[in-house]
Amino acid sequence: MIARLAAAAALFAIAAPAPAQTVDEIVARYVATRGGLERIHSVQTLRMTGTLSPAPGERGPFRLELKRPGRMRVEMIIQGTTLTQATDGTAAWMIAPMLAGGAAVLLPPDEAQSLKDQADMEGPLVDWKAKGHLVDLVGRDKRAGGDAYRLKIRLKSGDVRYMMIDAATYRQVAEEGERPSPRGLVTIETRLSDHRMVDGLLVPFVVEIGMKGGEGDEEQRILFEKIEVNVAMDDARFATPAGARPAPGPP
Repeated sequence: MIARLAAAAALFAIAAPAPAQTVDEIVARYVATRGGLERIHSVQTLRMTGTLSPAPGERGPFRLELKRPGRMRVEMIIQGTTLTQATDGTAAWMIAPMLAGGAAVLLPPDEAQSLKDQADMEGPLVDWKAKGHLVDLVGRDKRAGGDAYRLKIRLKSGDVRYMMIDAATYRQVAEEGERPSPRGLVTIETRLSDHRMVDGLLVPFVVEIGMKGGEGDEEQRILFEKIEVNVAMDDARFATPAGARPAPGPP
């Protein structure tokens, strides 16, 4: 009988599910995978250069620059036209030849806040409590590459997004968020892959963005070719250009 009980106990131990992960445990593993808190905090600037494919057959240069605190600038060239969006952490603006005759235009408050949220180079999970965000583990997603923890993040600004953290590697593999469109609110999915170590930081070199459940030809794809850490950047690159016009109102 003792032998049978021991065998049954062994079988139960094998069959028992692994202890559930907590948000703090998942975030700690995620931060360690990215290079650790000390290395993440040491990054003052980040420049990511590559190509953007906004549609099949189209391709153009793409550059993303980030600088503490809360500065971001995105430049892309599509069909020979240069588009720029930036924030200095306070105001957010854009330059597009089809708007205001190519003059700088201030973004409306909701778009400006979205850009400022994206300007956090650490991402919302790093020091999320100190930043005033709320994070909940809401389940696990079945993905092609394996299961991923699904974290719901309510930013201090009020925006809600979902981040998917691979359950085996603890790399971020996807993100979802709702955005307005001519079709109404749609869920935009961002998929991250080809993670590589750059100066002690784990960075995805492939970013794919599209409407969840949409057609493949609606996706945008960014392939980064060069990533530079702690390079010199002038604050003027992020500052609102003189004479920037107010955002155009609704038609």
